[in-house]
Amino acid sequence: MTRSAQIQFALGILVIGFLLVVNTRPPEWLPEVPVWVQLLSWIAAVFLMYFNRPRGSKK
Repeated sequence: MTRSAQIQFALGILVIGFLLVVNTRPPEWLPEVPVWVQLLSWIAAVFLMYFNRPRGSKK
């Protein structure tokens, strides 16, 4: 895995973690999250997971 791929992967995991926290237990400082925003963020999380999964090492 190249350096940029590692950074992308880490960012993807951070984003997914943030979305999971926001969707499961919204913090007090966040207003009520509309359902369509939750759905959109879940789709984005799945999208990120799909594209950030480690691929076979191609050199």
